[in-house]
Order: sequence, then structure tokens, then C-alpha cells
Amino acid sequence: MTVNEETLLREYFQTVSAQAGEVSEAKLNAAITGGVRKVRRQRLLPRYKWTVALAAALAAVIFLLPFIPQTGEPSRQTEARNAVSNAAAYLGLTGTGGSYDNVHTTVVSALEAGLLKPVEGAVIEKDGFTFEIERIAADRKGMLVLYSLYNRSGEKVEVASLNVTDKDGKPLIYSAGSTPQTAGAGTTRFYSQILWDGDYTALPDTLYAKISVSDIDPHLLVPSSDATELTLPLTLDKADMAKTGKEVQLNKNFSIADQQIILENAYISTTGVYLTVDYDSGNTKEIFGLLGPQLMQGSNSEYVGYGVRQTMMSDGRLTYVFPVDNTSSAPLKLRITGIVALDKTETQLIVDTEQKQIIKAPDNRLKFSAQSSRERMVLDFELKGTDRATNGYTVMQIANQFVDGQGQKHMLQNSVWADLEFREATATGENPAYRYSYELGSAGLPQPLTFTLLSYPNAIKERVEVEITK
Repeated sequence: MTVNEETLLREYFQTVSAQAGEVSEAKLNAAITGGVRKVRRQRLLPRYKWTVALAAALAAVIFLLPFIPQTGEPSRQTEARNAVSNAAAYLGLTGTGGSYDNVHTTVVSALEAGLLKPVEGAVIEKDGFTFEIERIAADRKGMLVLYSLYNRSGEKVEVASLNVTDKDGKPLIYSAGSTPQTAGAGTTRFYSQILWDGDYTALPDTLYAKISVSDIDPHLLVPSSDATELTLPLTLDKADMAKTGKEVQLNKNFSIADQQIILENAYISTTGVYLTVDYDSGNTKEIFGLLGPQLMQGSNSEYVGYGVRQTMMSDGRLTYVFPVDNTSSAPLKLRITGIVALDKTETQLIVDTEQKQIIKAPDNRLKFSAQSSRERMVLDFELKGTDRATNGYTVMQIANQFVDGQGQKHMLQNSVWADLEFREATATGENPAYRYSYELGSAGLPQPLTFTLLSYPNAIKERVEVEITK
């Protein structure tokens, strides 16, 4: 599946607006133990009173396993054998007092629940490095991969994120993130959380997992040409993937600012919770994203909140991907603090770059910067009043195609990815601002220029909660 830049941009904004809302909700959710994307103060994993009882029960079962007959479901027996206690420490994720960021909950809980299956013989040695894939857990939406690197070089090295391809080198992943990104001498464990690019049934039976190891160079954004590449084959069990997790048809409609939003379905599995959302075509506003969506897991007013880890587009539908506690069967619900949206009639930005004049904009917060030129449009989005407290979601992006005063179409030279910087107030009475720079490519364009807004930081706050499971 080929994803164009504007689609990627929309997903990027969905993630930014989602995560930013968590910041503004921090005080509101202070009573919710653990909060969202915060380092826990206590090492009880993302579970609370009901977790203690569950953990004690699991510990008792694990302790008794060698001494009691192996009865019950074979899959449960396998999971118990595969379970790793204190998985966060095993993965090197723990900080002071044994705490860890709950963004890691999915892999930590999957490892403790025995859902990451050992892989036999997936080892390669090259140039003083040994790359081993230790465990994997794959489902219909993605895969968790636990791997290690043994470094004999004597130097700290940079390790690029795990990539998964077919035999011809074509990437098979929609997105992936690996932790950590460096390795010292000896053995370092990593994990990668992968989203499939398309339907899992179209994946080849054998995948190829690759990492690149290179000297640390802060000036390089990609591995150097002399990096050591290590590749290992992986075989998937698609029949097992098909049975993993459960899909819940929701089709729940809710309204924010009189705009209809549909929570279509949820896929709850080892690699996370996947919530698919759509917006009613009859809405009067263009919705750029949900503000601060949180997956709440728990009951009896005791919840853990998880922020969005990733967003993805498939068949025109937006899916929010959340962490999940694989050791808990507690109810799930979605909490939203609002939307980021504009009236559909307000999505045009018309400017005169020669006169440095904004002719039409959604509001009066946009101003031309003195740095702007005929070839480079620089706009400041001013943060006024309470805007400053919620500036995490002040992301503005425009389509890469624009129209000049004679109706001719042009392309931005830096595409939809604007150069962005935060500008502090430097004089009395001046407001701080986010500064966006767009390379127009040529001077002397017939004025005015008309752009289409793909996102604009206009938050509409209204809290909604939707039940997912009981």
C-alpha cells in the first residue's frame, strides 16, 4: 500500500492532537492513578487493587506448576511456560524505583503473560555483532518482536529500528518503533512494535527482519553507508494470527459540537487496542482529529489511562492504536476531550506574499513574519491567553498544491512538511508563537495565493466517554 504525504500528514496530526490533549487533561485526571503516558510512581504495572489479587493468583499458579499435573487448555500451559516475571527489568525499561512509562505496557504485559513465543535458531553473527530474535507475538494488525544484540566492538553503537521486508527487500510494515536505539558492550535487549501495511493474509509466509548497526553520529539521520546490516528470516503462523485477539463491532455514534462521530469497531489483541473511527459526511465541520483520546482500562472508578501510540489510515478509515495491559480483562472505554476542527467553509488560506498580507484565514491568530520573502512564506501562529497552556496541539499544515492569482497550480518545495519552530515573546505586549515556513519555489507569482488547510489548531473542547467492553 502506497501512502501519500498528505495522508501521512493527516495521521501525524491525528497523533499530535491526540497526545497534546493528554497534557491539558493532566490536572483533570489527577485522580486517575498513573495518568496517561506518565512514569508510574509505583511498580504495580498498569493494574490496581484488582491487579494485586490477580498477580497473587498468577504467582501461586506459576509456583505450583512444576508440582501439579498439566491439565486444562494447551495454549494456557504454553503461555505459563513462556511467561517472564518482572518483564520491564528484563527488557531494561525500568527507571528509579522500578517504574516505567506506560507506553511500554503492551510489550511488558505480553511478556509477563507468556504471549511472546520463543523463536528457535534465529541468530546471525557478523563484524563482531550477534543479532538474535528471541520472541515474537503476531496478530492480524501487527507484531511484537523481542530481540537482542551482543556487541563485541568495545564501543557504544547506534542501532536503527527493526525493519521487516519480503525476500526482495520490500517493506511490509506500516510503521514501527524500536526501543532503545543504542547498544553498549555486551548484550542489549530491544523490542519493536510493528503495524502491518495492509491485510495480514497478504503477507508472505517468510519475512526478513533487519537491523543496521553503526558508529554513533549525531549528524546522521540515517545509518551510514558502512553500517553493519544483520538480517534474519521469520516464519509466520497465519492460522494462529487469525485466532489471536477479538473484534468487537461497536457502531456507536456520539456528538461533539453537533458533529457526528462514529466509533465503528475495536480489535483487542496482544499488540494493542485498535479503535476505528469515522466522521459523518453530513458534518458542517472538517474534523482534523480527536482531542486527547484516552483508552481507559479498569472499573469501580479505578482506571489507568493510555494515550495514543499511533494512528493509521486504511480504506479511508482512521484507526487509533493504544497500549493495552495483556494481563487484565478489566473493562475498556474511550475518553475524548474534544475535537480539532474548522467549519468546512473556513479551510482556505488566501495570502498576498508580496504585500505580506493575509486576506482570508480561519481567525486572527495568523500573521506574516518579517522573515517572509517572495520565495519563502513564513507565518506566525500567535498563542493568546489560554492557548499557551495547550500549545501542544498547535499544528498547522497546508496541502502541497496551491493556486496563484491566475488560477495556475504550483507545488510547495518542502511539500506539506513545514519547517516549524517555537518563538518566544521578545517584547512587552508580544505573544509567543509557532512559526511555520513554506518554500514556494519561485518569486513573482501572480497574487493572491490560495492554500488548502489540512490541519489547523482550533480545539473544540467537550468531554465524551464511550464504552468499549464491559
